[in-house]
Amino acid sequence: MTTYLNIDEVNLKENNAYWTAREIEQQPLSWRKALKVVQGNNAQIMHFLSPLLMQKDLRIILTGAGTSAYVGDALAPHLSHKTGKLFSAVSTTDIVASPELYLQKKTPTLLISYARSGNSPESIAAVKLADEVVDNCFHLVITCNPEGELALGTNHNDNAFSLIMPEETLDQSFAMTSSYTSMLV
Repeated sequence: MTTYLNIDEVNLKENNAYWTAREIEQQPLSWRKALKVVQGNNAQIMHFLSPLLMQKDLRIILTGAGTSAYVGDALAPHLSHKTGKLFSAVSTTDIVASPELYLQKKTPTLLISYARSGNSPESIAAVKLADEVVDNCFHLVITCNPEGELALGTNHNDNAFSLIMPEETLDQSFAMTSSYTSMLV
């Protein structure tokens, strides 16, 4: 009999808890897979990021919609401390509502977008607004959905790179579990 979190699968399905339990339990394996995705794409990531990170005045914004925005909230202080660069966490809702407060035309900007599905209207709008407002805008998309509009929309763009998390991180449950933690990793 299959169990997740020591609860049998039948019981979980009867109580509409199957996907949540499965996704909570799969996290340690998903984290290792996410790390392998990063390691497997390290050369391409560095090729994309290295020239950007050498820019003295580069602005780095970590963004997402809903729970995905919390990835940026959690990482910005740590990344600023580790790199000596200023990372800001700004939700896509804030960018879309008041782009003039967060996007500066003459300041080169790297927008790092976290997205489980990559189809949130505000995430898509934030990327488009950033491209419209900022003269030198670049995008790193970290998503769990290779078919999402963010991943597809930034594919084959010189100013963008998409990093796709392992397949099982495209959560089916109500709560974001392995999608959130894998993007954080």
